[in-house]
Amino acid sequence: MPPLITMLLAGTVVSVTVKLGILVAGIKVWQNRTKDENASASNTLSPQDIDSSAEEVPLAGQLSGAAVASSSGWPKRAISTGNLVAAEVAAQAQKTRQHWRIRRQRRLIQRLRSWLVSATTADPVLSAWCATVDDATLLTLAEQLTAFCDGWKIELQLVLEQQEECGAPVYALITEAILYYCRAYQQATALQEDIAVFAVFQSFLHHSQEHRQQAFGQKLFAELVDEELLSYAKIDYSSLSAGQRYAQIMLGIEAAARNDSERFLQVLKHVILEEQQAGLSHA
Repeated sequence: MPPLITMLLAGTVVSVTVKLGILVAGIKVWQNRTKDENASASNTLSPQDIDSSAEEVPLAGQLSGAAVASSSGWPKRAISTGNLVAAEVAAQAQKTRQHWRIRRQRRLIQRLRSWLVSATTADPVLSAWCATVDDATLLTLAEQLTAFCDGWKIELQLVLEQQEECGAPVYALITEAILYYCRAYQQATALQEDIAVFAVFQSFLHHSQEHRQQAFGQKLFAELVDEELLSYAKIDYSSLSAGQRYAQIMLGIEAAARNDSERFLQVLKHVILEEQQAGLSHA
């Protein structure tokens, strides 16, 4: 082959080779640039992505609504459990205080009863009452007696323990003062039933025109006649109206109460007891 043709072919091959190299290099540059753009695009958030991610990812120190809802249960349960524990502790403390209060009351009742029985040997009525009275009544006496002694700067516990630190003469005077109080209390207790009956009778007199009280008055009048405290035959009730008959009944009851108060009181107690029993049976 001639040298000239050989040179032209060689130049053509070189030119094509160079162009192919440039093309391949360009393609590689384009591919790398595309990869970089895709990578940067994947790391860049659109406005929509920013909004959605703001909803999904809370800021520092904040919780989403669902997180708050899911996490708010445990403190409430803890508070509820704490309240239950506190209530149980308070109830147990109240029960303990009640227990010791009852023990102190029982000890006070025992000491007072024992002291009264030994201190009232010269008063058989009071001594018998102290030995047989129920604990509730004696506890009321003990509480009132404690207040009485506190008012006079007297240590009731020292008296009950028979500690004569103030000297025998003064101790004897204190003992006598306490016994006077106990006698008054015993007599008032014995009169409680009579006082209650008297209160019922006074209420009857003030409301005698009421229908219920009229029925009570008629029954009381019939009992007084049966006990011969009144004479039914002295008045002709058949000739009187209902109002006049009841007025006569009231006059008769008041006369019986004045003429024989002791027997009248017994009849009155009997009628009241029957009325109470009748009320219980109908309840």
